[in-house]
Amino acid sequence: MLFTSPRNNLDGHIHVLDGADCHVFLTARGSNVDDILRARPMRTATVPELADMLDGTAETAAVYPYTKTFEEARMDPCLVLHTTGSTGLPKPIVWKNANLASYEAWRTIPAIDGYVPTTVVYQQARRAYTSMPLFHTSGLNAGITWSLLCGVTLVYGAPRVVPDAEYVDQMHIHAGVDATMGAPSLYEELSRNPKALERLGRMQYVVASGGKWALPLRGRPGHRSNSRADGLENPAN
Repeated sequence: MLFTSPRNNLDGHIHVLDGADCHVFLTARGSNVDDILRARPMRTATVPELADMLDGTAETAAVYPYTKTFEEARMDPCLVLHTTGSTGLPKPIVWKNANLASYEAWRTIPAIDGYVPTTVVYQQARRAYTSMPLFHTSGLNAGITWSLLCGVTLVYGAPRVVPDAEYVDQMHIHAGVDATMGAPSLYEELSRNPKALERLGRMQYVVASGGKWALPLRGRPGHRSNSRADGLENPAN
């Protein structure tokens, strides 16, 4: 499965689709991808809405048997992301089953001087809000590994909404979350609001992904926090 960014221009989409050798294009209801399909014809299918799957109106899928052991499947590709295109057109990046399994293996690493693997930290939360999109390395990685390996429920905002700091803060207030992940700029802006900063301080952890912190949360004058802050830099979308 290739996850291509809607932020790509047409040339970027075609370059990534060619590189991943895609032949089927899945779309959401209401999405317009006519320009992509004109430039590169493929089979298409519309993914059912969540409500369709919950109320039983979606077509039932046939059983798909999977009989490989982990050792047999560990180097099989499982998903494709792509680079940002900052040095030209975006290029596909293939993830294999072993890449995802490494997060499970991290939990076997012993603590050193009180420092534990990040997966041990992540599993301390019950519900985590993420504003990272699923075509981004961090967004997709958390959606798979935090939920399947760490037992965390991932909470997403409304579709087709690009979250700003106010939107993120509203999610912190109303979504019943005890952890959060997003771009550093969002938390930098929230940290200037004392009440929003207090809400961040009650989180199990705050993960800023995709860039560097300009000013750590603990650097705010007079602020005391029990939250753990993690910074992740990802070269790929």
